[in-house]
Amino acid sequence: MLPRKNRLPVRSIIKSMFKTGQWRQGRVWRLLTAQSNSIFPRLALIIPKKIITKSVTRHRIKRIVLENIRVQFLPKLPQNTDYLFILKKEAKNCSESELLKDVQFLCQ
Repeated sequence: MLPRKNRLPVRSIIKSMFKTGQWRQGRVWRLLTAQSNSIFPRLALIIPKKIITKSVTRHRIKRIVLENIRVQFLPKLPQNTDYLFILKKEAKNCSESELLKDVQFLCQ
Protein backbone atom coordinates (compact mmCIF):
# COMPACT_ATOMS: atom_id res chain seq x y z
CA MET A 1 0.00 0.00 0.00
CA LEU A 2 1.17 3.47 -0.83
CA PRO A 3 2.06 5.62 2.22
CA ARG A 4 -0.43 8.38 2.98
CA LYS A 5 2.18 11.10 2.35
CA ASN A 6 2.52 9.82 -1.25
CA ARG A 7 -1.18 9.80 -2.15
CA LEU A 8 -2.96 12.56 -4.02
CA PRO A 9 -5.63 13.51 -1.48
CA VAL A 10 -8.32 15.77 -2.96
CA ARG A 11 -10.30 15.91 -6.18
CA SER A 12 -9.71 19.65 -6.43
CA ILE A 13 -5.96 19.02 -6.74
CA ILE A 14 -6.60 16.49 -9.49
CA LYS A 15 -8.87 18.97 -11.31
CA SER A 16 -6.22 21.66 -11.14
CA MET A 17 -3.68 19.19 -12.53
CA PHE A 18 -5.76 18.89 -15.70
CA LYS A 19 -5.34 22.64 -16.24
CA THR A 20 -1.64 23.01 -15.44
CA GLY A 21 -0.12 19.56 -15.91
CA GLN A 22 2.00 18.02 -18.63
CA TRP A 23 0.89 14.86 -20.45
CA ARG A 24 2.91 11.80 -21.40
CA GLN A 25 1.41 8.80 -23.12
CA GLY A 26 2.29 5.17 -23.14
CA ARG A 27 0.54 2.29 -24.80
CA VAL A 28 -2.08 1.72 -22.07
CA TRP A 29 -1.55 4.60 -19.59
CA ARG A 30 -1.63 8.38 -19.78
CA LEU A 31 0.53 10.16 -17.24
CA LEU A 32 -0.28 13.67 -16.07
CA THR A 33 2.42 15.41 -14.03
CA ALA A 34 2.29 18.76 -12.26
CA GLN A 35 4.37 20.69 -9.78
CA SER A 36 3.11 20.73 -6.19
CA ASN A 37 3.88 22.26 -2.79
CA SER A 38 4.39 18.86 -1.18
CA ILE A 39 7.90 17.75 -0.30
CA PHE A 40 7.06 14.19 -1.37
CA PRO A 41 6.05 12.87 -4.79
CA ARG A 42 2.31 12.10 -4.77
CA LEU A 43 0.47 9.56 -6.95
CA ALA A 44 -3.03 8.60 -7.98
CA LEU A 45 -4.49 6.11 -10.43
CA ILE A 46 -7.74 6.47 -12.36
CA ILE A 47 -9.26 3.34 -13.86
CA PRO A 48 -12.61 4.22 -15.49
CA LYS A 49 -15.61 1.92 -15.13
CA LYS A 50 -16.16 2.10 -18.87
CA ILE A 51 -12.85 0.34 -19.44
CA ILE A 52 -12.76 -2.18 -16.56
CA THR A 53 -16.33 -2.86 -15.46
CA LYS A 54 -15.69 -5.16 -12.49
CA SER A 55 -14.63 -3.31 -9.35
CA VAL A 56 -12.65 -6.32 -8.12
CA THR A 57 -10.48 -6.16 -11.24
CA ARG A 58 -10.08 -2.37 -11.00
CA HIS A 59 -8.91 -2.56 -7.40
CA ARG A 60 -6.60 -5.46 -8.15
CA ILE A 61 -4.92 -3.52 -10.95
CA LYS A 62 -4.58 -0.48 -8.65
CA ARG A 63 -2.97 -2.55 -5.89
CA ILE A 64 -0.52 -4.24 -8.25
CA VAL A 65 0.51 -1.06 -10.06
CA LEU A 66 0.82 1.08 -6.93
CA GLU A 67 2.89 -1.58 -5.19
CA ASN A 68 5.18 -1.80 -8.21
CA ILE A 69 5.61 1.98 -8.23
CA ARG A 70 6.19 2.07 -4.47
CA VAL A 71 8.92 -0.55 -4.57
CA GLN A 72 10.72 0.36 -7.80
CA PHE A 73 10.18 4.03 -8.56
CA LEU A 74 8.99 6.00 -5.53
CA PRO A 75 12.49 6.63 -4.12
CA LYS A 76 13.69 7.77 -7.57
CA LEU A 77 10.79 10.11 -8.40
CA PRO A 78 11.53 13.85 -8.06
CA GLN A 79 10.05 15.68 -5.10
CA ASN A 80 7.44 18.44 -5.42
CA THR A 81 5.66 16.61 -8.24
CA ASP A 82 2.22 15.04 -8.51
CA TYR A 83 1.59 12.06 -10.80
CA LEU A 84 -1.78 10.96 -12.12
CA PHE A 85 -1.98 7.71 -14.12
CA ILE A 86 -5.11 7.27 -16.24
CA LEU A 87 -5.90 3.96 -17.92
CA LYS A 88 -6.66 4.09 -21.66
CA LYS A 89 -9.21 2.05 -23.65
CA GLU A 90 -6.40 -0.02 -25.17
CA ALA A 91 -5.84 -1.63 -21.76
CA LYS A 92 -9.06 -3.63 -21.91
CA ASN A 93 -7.37 -6.80 -23.16
CA CYS A 94 -3.87 -6.28 -21.72
CA SER A 95 -2.20 -8.53 -19.20
CA GLU A 96 -0.80 -7.30 -15.89
CA SER A 97 2.75 -7.56 -17.17
CA GLU A 98 1.91 -5.24 -20.09
CA LEU A 99 0.36 -2.72 -17.68
CA LEU A 100 3.49 -2.80 -15.52
CA LYS A 101 5.82 -2.43 -18.52
CA ASP A 102 3.98 0.69 -19.60
CA VAL A 103 4.19 2.14 -16.07
CA GLN A 104 7.94 1.46 -16.07
CA PHE A 105 8.24 3.20 -19.44
CA LEU A 106 6.40 6.29 -18.17
CA CYS A 107 8.29 6.50 -14.87
CA GLN A 108 11.71 6.61 -16.52
